[in-house]
Amino acid sequence: MKTRPCSDCGVPEAIGRKYTWNVDGTITEKDSPERRVVILETDNLAMLFGIIGEEKQTSLDSIIVDAKRRSATHYMQSMFGELSVQAMQFLGMHPVFRYLSDRALVLGYGKIKIVKVKRLRSAEIKVSWPHFQPISLGDFAAASQVSLRGPVKIAWEPLEQNRYIYRAAASHLERSSDDKASIPVSPRLPGDIEYKMCDRCDVPLEIARYQWNMEKGIITDPLTAHRITICEVRDMESVLAGIERELGNDLSDLFVSAQRQFVKSSFSQEEMRMSQQGYRRLLSLRGLGYLRDFEFDSTRMYMRIDNPALPRILAGSVAAFYEMSTGDHGEVRWQVENENSLVVTVERTSGTII
Repeated sequence: MKTRPCSDCGVPEAIGRKYTWNVDGTITEKDSPERRVVILETDNLAMLFGIIGEEKQTSLDSIIVDAKRRSATHYMQSMFGELSVQAMQFLGMHPVFRYLSDRALVLGYGKIKIVKVKRLRSAEIKVSWPHFQPISLGDFAAASQVSLRGPVKIAWEPLEQNRYIYRAAASHLERSSDDKASIPVSPRLPGDIEYKMCDRCDVPLEIARYQWNMEKGIITDPLTAHRITICEVRDMESVLAGIERELGNDLSDLFVSAQRQFVKSSFSQEEMRMSQQGYRRLLSLRGLGYLRDFEFDSTRMYMRIDNPALPRILAGSVAAFYEMSTGDHGEVRWQVENENSLVVTVERTSGTII
């Protein structure tokens, strides 16, 4: 990945080379249009999974690490799988970990430094300022599994000030049969979002307001002061599915509730009070979908979002939009129609919350 910034807008060149902001409210990879990404606050990840863990009275870290490993392994195998064992022995494992390091800087995942690698035997890296430590560790597990050509044992230890050491060693365990996790891909519906693009790197100029600290691998939104990151939709869906698989039931209501709590605790009422065009812009720039229909008054908010990414997270956000806009409690109902339209309705219930 090219980590140098665009000379016109300042966004890392790799962003424009790798991703396309589409008119239908999605952000997709240029080489693999079926692969979508979204822009989320890093605190969103920590708080979402923290709330779910507290509710279920268990730590989700190992579940998240394993689910991320499965999803990321499939992706990295598609990139590096054609390298033969002989090539890996000649080149070493550095190409995989260099890619992991550059990707982390560009996507806001923190800074990765290779400490030492032993060809086809072990690897050790230092990670500073990870966007969300369990997902970061899952990425490392996937890179290690691909570069070591088989199952690995993972260990980690915390250092000072949000820094960690990750270690991987080749394992003699049989390869898990579920490493190629599959997330269904629905056909996308059309949209008509227009962006003013950077002439040089072809990224929306509204994205250029974000501040990339390429020394630390941190992206910040100066309007909110929140740290943000660019996440693979398949990875997030795999993690959510992994949590449900391990805990044994449908956690949709809990996902919606946790996301509602995050939005309400992290943004001001003024930030969340928008017109239809404002919400449409917010969702599309982040790759979350295309706001097709919108209705709002003091008693009800209705949204139809085509091409939704992470529907349960979106439903929780819409519930928060209503409650922050009106100051009233709201009951949220949502469903995905025809595989690619999310319909969310929030109706006022008794009581005032703000």
